[in-house]
Amino acid sequence: TNVPQGTVFVRVRSVSGSGVASESSEIIKVQLGPLPSDGINSASSYPNPFDSRTTTAKIFYELAENSGVTITIYSIFGRELNSLSFDAGGVGGSAGANTVTWDGSDLSGRKVTKGMYIAVIEAGGARETLKIGVIH
Repeated sequence: TNVPQGTVFVRVRSVSGSGVASESSEIIKVQLGPLPSDGINSASSYPNPFDSRTTTAKIFYELAENSGVTITIYSIFGRELNSLSFDAGGVGGSAGANTVTWDGSDLSGRKVTKGMYIAVIEAGGARETLKIGVIH
């Protein structure tokens, strides 16, 4: 009771009667409570802004069901710079919480300049928009 709803990531290990603990399991994704009721929920990016020379932007979102996902990065003037695609049921396209990264590069692999960028997340007919800042 009183457990917050959402997706959590846990490691599990057993403890014998004499108090000896086993090795931890791999990280397991567990959904507590219902999935989001519609398409995409809780879209965010961290850190924001980020320094593309030293780290990546982690883009977080929750899906109501397994779905193919496309994240398109645009300049503030609307020019498409990069596109990330994820298959339904795989990393980035599974029901519940998903975290993917953008390294701050364009389609040719060059780092974008400092400034504000727009990330459009599309999945199963739903769309969410994020602003992501890049600093140097």
